[in-house]
Amino acid sequence: MVEFVDFSLFYEEEHHRLIALEGLTCKVQKGTITAIIGESGAGKTSLAKALMAHLPSNATAQGSLKVDGVSWLDQESAQQRLFRQRHIAYMPQGGSENLNPLLSVGAQLREVMAPRFTCKGLLESVGLKEEVQERTPRELSGGEVSRVLLALALASDAPCVVLDEPTAGLDETSKRSLELLFNSLRAQGKTLVLITHDLELAHRVSDVTWVLYLGQLLEVLPSVELFERALHPYTIALSRVFPRMDRAKDIVKIKGEATFRLVHRHDASHAHTSTPEHVHVEAKGCVYAPRCTQPVRRCFEEKPLLKGTQNGAHACYFEGMRVLIALEAVGFAYPRSDTFVLQNCSLTLKRGEIVALVGDSGSGKSTVAKLMAGMLAPKEGRVVMEEPLRVGMVHQHPMQALNPRFSAYESIAEPLVLGRFPKERLDARVREVALACGLGEDGHVLDLLPHKLSLGTLQRVCMARALANYPDVIIADEPTSALDPSVQARVMKTLLDLQVETGVGVLLITHNLALARKIADIIALLKNGRLVYEGDMPTGVGGL
Repeated sequence: MVEFVDFSLFYEEEHHRLIALEGLTCKVQKGTITAIIGESGAGKTSLAKALMAHLPSNATAQGSLKVDGVSWLDQESAQQRLFRQRHIAYMPQGGSENLNPLLSVGAQLREVMAPRFTCKGLLESVGLKEEVQERTPRELSGGEVSRVLLALALASDAPCVVLDEPTAGLDETSKRSLELLFNSLRAQGKTLVLITHDLELAHRVSDVTWVLYLGQLLEVLPSVELFERALHPYTIALSRVFPRMDRAKDIVKIKGEATFRLVHRHDASHAHTSTPEHVHVEAKGCVYAPRCTQPVRRCFEEKPLLKGTQNGAHACYFEGMRVLIALEAVGFAYPRSDTFVLQNCSLTLKRGEIVALVGDSGSGKSTVAKLMAGMLAPKEGRVVMEEPLRVGMVHQHPMQALNPRFSAYESIAEPLVLGRFPKERLDARVREVALACGLGEDGHVLDLLPHKLSLGTLQRVCMARALANYPDVIIADEPTSALDPSVQARVMKTLLDLQVETGVGVLLITHNLALARKIADIIALLKNGRLVYEGDMPTGVGGL
């Protein structure tokens, strides 16, 4: 139905070129709903404008865009208008500003509708009563305006309809009603292109989702897999930050900020200079690499191509988030004992993921932590770790974990000294992590020995020590059990910030299910040495 082949779109200015779309090669299949998602500035609306051939005068298109096999942008304006009327329709983003305020709804429908339609039939098809045709736009509610805009898009009877943020600003009841209508249109054979910020709408309604970032297509996947089986780090990040009714985890942000892709240039055609053309070309590599939490050198040096997967395609050198540590069918028994405290335990910790391990006392949680930290070796199965790997450990009993002869400052600095951290930066780093863990307000605390500190303060020292050497993994064994709620919140906020900014993987061992649900991506339940549950803990679940 709609096909892009190496399609790019630029907006030209005197000294800059804004890259709106770059190198799109993909298809919208006939009779399907294709959702296009991404942050503001991703190029979603530019794609809609290209589909409708409504490009401003400073726009330059390259490559091929075909609708029903016809090269769309190569036609003359009059041909484009006729072709658009027959083949493609558009529901614009926004509200009543897209309607003529002086004309009734019926008058505006009659201007564009195909002969076989009636105003009554069109309005009823979008869930509005016949009487609405007598009203002007100012007499309509927000939901009614959206339905009128959709009726206008359907009025030409075009087989393809582009919907730009059709549910923005609507209440849940109106959204669900429009979703039913979209499903009905698909059943009638219509092809819908759904541009939206609403990931749940894309997940529920569409067949396929395209993920755009700064003009590039980073992933194409079945919409049913959007929240659970996405492969590109950007898609995974979007799914984590989107608020969902079936998840209890707090909203977190995505590292950094998305910016417009401007290429600055000077050339002889500009009045202010006669120098030869000079273009400040943007950096090579993956466009998402500066915000990604798992890039390698290749990501900054070479742009990954969109490669096919079993059900879609993605532009990344990795198949999803990298695995940091994996227990594979692990069994473990302590020396001089024939009793296995862990049996057939498989658990994976990925980069940028928080896994909460919960269970009764004696269920094997601390043993799992020691296996993942490399402090124990399994009797059965194996432990696979990414190399090299820096692990920070927060033990359950802080008094036993700290050297009684070291001050708090020396305990925090210990992993830095052992790791040969630059001496000129060591003091600043110690005080940075101490402040992050609530130890910086009263500086003299860092000079005290462990026996002079409260249990809560000792635990914060252990947390700061675990964070000091920029770990890839933090294994925290009941890190908040001795903390008051305010300090607990600060420590957990530190972990969440680390997850966003550095992609650290966190194994959190806790008895506190409410805490686990607020910060964890995955909750794993151990019972009598066996892993009996692994996944999201839905809202409304009050116990294990």
